[in-house]
Amino acid sequence: MTMLVRIAREFDLLVVQEVRDVSERVADEYLLRINAAPGADYAMYEGPRLGRSSSKEQYVIYYLPNKIELIEARILPDPEDVFEREPLIASFRAGNFDFILVAIHIKPSDARQELGALAGVTQQLVEQNPNERDVILLGDFNADCSYFSEADNTHPLRASNFHWVITDEMDTNVGASSCTYDRIILLDGTYQHEYLQNSANVFRYDVEYHLSNLSLVQQVSDHYPVYAEFKTSLPDDD
Repeated sequence: MTMLVRIAREFDLLVVQEVRDVSERVADEYLLRINAAPGADYAMYEGPRLGRSSSKEQYVIYYLPNKIELIEARILPDPEDVFEREPLIASFRAGNFDFILVAIHIKPSDARQELGALAGVTQQLVEQNPNERDVILLGDFNADCSYFSEADNTHPLRASNFHWVITDEMDTNVGASSCTYDRIILLDGTYQHEYLQNSANVFRYDVEYHLSNLSLVQQVSDHYPVYAEFKTSLPDDD
C-alpha cells in the first residue's frame, strides 16, 4: 500500500482498473491512504461493478480537484453486449484543456472485436459533442502479443486519426513477457495541440523506487502504469 500511495501521488489524474472487491470498500480505503500522505487531497469517482461473470470489476478515478474538475462521469450503455466491461466515459477540465476520457479493460480473447467497437464509440462521442474533439482512450487494452497486432493497419483503431502514444516497444507487463497490453490513444486535435510530444511512457516504479524484490513489485501490480503529459494553459482549440 505504501508503494501504491506513492504511485498515485505521482499523477494529477489516475485511472485504476480491475478493482474486484465485492465489499466495495477498497476504493475508499485507497483514497483515505492517499490523502493521509503529505500533499493536496485527491477526490474520487467510483464506477459500478461490471462484467458478465461473478468476478466483476470497477473503474475508479482519483484526481486532484485543485487542478482538475470532473464535469461528468458515466458508464457507456451497451445494449448489444459488445463489451465484457463497458467503457467509463468521463469529462474533465484542467485549466484551458477540456477533454473526454474513455477508460476500458478489454477482454483478451475478444480484443480485436472490442477494440474495433471502441473506435466506433469514439466516433459517436465526437459526433455527439461536435465542440469537443479531445478524446483520450486508455486502459488495459490487451493490445499486443497473441491478442492483437499493432501492425494490423486494417483495424479501425489503427486508422491514421488514432495516435498510439504508448507504442509496441514499451513493455507495460511486470512479468517475464514484454507485451504492451496497456495503451493511451489520442485523436488528431489532442495529439497535435495539448499533448506534450514524447511524454507518454511507462512508469517503472521498481526502477524509480529502487525495488529489487520482484515479489514485492508483483504484489503492487502485474502491470506498470502508463502515462502522458498535457499542456493546460494553451487556448482551447475546440
